[in-house]
Amino acid sequence: MDAAERFAAALKESEQREQLARKSEREAKAEADLRRAEAAARANELAEAKRDLEKAIEEVRAARRAGKGAVAADEVWKAAKARVIELETGDRPGWAPALPSDAADALPESTSADDAAADEMPPEDTTVDEDSAS
Repeated sequence: MDAAERFAAALKESEQREQLARKSEREAKAEADLRRAEAAARANELAEAKRDLEKAIEEVRAARRAGKGAVAADEVWKAAKARVIELETGDRPGWAPALPSDAADALPESTSADDAAADEMPPEDTTVDEDSAS
């Protein structure tokens, strides 16, 4: 191999290393951009959850002042608080109410939520014996 061929081979190797380095830099930048976007999305989701929690707190206060609807307002508060805790810690609290998606997942695929509710209620034309209801 003469000097010109060695020089050409070294030049080719150098170009390949530079291409790999540029590719690596592009991938690292894309990964960093993705991480930043995900962090911003999490921050936005947490801010929205905190706004929902504040709104739920106000609804609980209003319901208690009015003397009605406090139970429903407390449930909304509990769900909002659980969401904030989940977003802050990554774990859903054990006391948190079930998510609607969790309830749908618990049903067999062949039945819908309406079918499940209908199974729990007796037909309207059925009378319930007081002795058997006790």
